[in-house]
Amino acid sequence: MKNDNKMPESFEAALEELDAIVNELELGDIELEKSLVLFERGIVLSNYLKAKIEDGKTRIKTLAKQDGAIIEKEFIAED
Repeated sequence: MKNDNKMPESFEAALEELDAIVNELELGDIELEKSLVLFERGIVLSNYLKAKIEDGKTRIKTLAKQDGAIIEKEFIAED
C-alpha cells in the first residue's frame, strides 16, 4: 500500500488502495501517527475518487427518442 501523495494509476487502483487503508484502520492495531498518515491518504484518495465520479457524470449521455429521431441528451442525475 502506498502512503504518499502520488495519484493512483486508475479509479480501480485508488478504490483498492482506499479499501486496504480502511481495513487497516479498522483493525486498530497501529500507532497513532501511522493511523493519521493513513487517514490523510484516505482523504486524498476519497477526493480523487469523488472527482472521477463527478467527471464521469458530466460525460454520460443518454439516448432518447424525440419525434421518431434518436438524439443525444445530457444525463442529469437525481441527488
